[in-house]
Amino acid sequence: MKDLNKAKETIQKIKIRGYWEVEIRPLKYDKEKLSLDALKEIVEKSQTKLRGWRYPTTSTRTGGYYSGDNYLESWVDWQEIKEVWRFYQSGQFYQFKVLQEDWFDEAKSLLGGPEPLGQRYKPKQVLEIILTLYTLTEIFLFASNLASQKVFDEHCHITIKLHNTAQRRLTIFESLRHLDFEYISQANSLTAYDKDVTVPKLLADNSKIAMDATLDLFKKFNWFSTEIRKVLDKDQEKLLKGFF
Repeated sequence: MKDLNKAKETIQKIKIRGYWEVEIRPLKYDKEKLSLDALKEIVEKSQTKLRGWRYPTTSTRTGGYYSGDNYLESWVDWQEIKEVWRFYQSGQFYQFKVLQEDWFDEAKSLLGGPEPLGQRYKPKQVLEIILTLYTLTEIFLFASNLASQKVFDEHCHITIKLHNTAQRRLTIFESLRHLDFEYISQANSLTAYDKDVTVPKLLADNSKIAMDATLDLFKKFNWFSTEIRKVLDKDQEKLLKGFF
């Protein structure tokens, strides 16, 4: 009961500020497509390890990791990393995950003191361009890894939404790069991706799909740059090679 309550508390905390809502599922519903004891192994084989932590995050030190009736669930609440996810026997993965840039006030020790980003950018003010690209790249790579574990048949459906975005503006944390104008969302919830995708395409083009989703999301902040893909391609390549 302690873990269940903590997961609920973490979801409530996540929803206070900006957060991602992610669903990855087979098109055909089969309640017991996967065995309960296989879920942990599938997730661990599918997790990405592109940054200093895994996606999706699992932690027994700063969170929980346990089985339910027909699912595996995990919650983490550690500095700017906060998420709750479930992976069902049906093959459905569902997650709530914070925008890291909204929680730097809890990550001062990692950022070199009491001031830097934690005070410069207040919660619910910005969407950081590179962090967004990194997150979407990790999500689609994880989905691709699930596909390689035969979780899906010929297709899967991926839905990614971003919440608490009203009056949030795009920014970039690197001092040598900046935006010439302010690009601001007027909507409080935005859909980054909501499509069926074939398994072969997901396996072959997950990074391109992530880039397309990233750029489509930025358009909803009224940023229609035709040159940004060339720049962000280099950032994504560094991430995938472990040089982010």
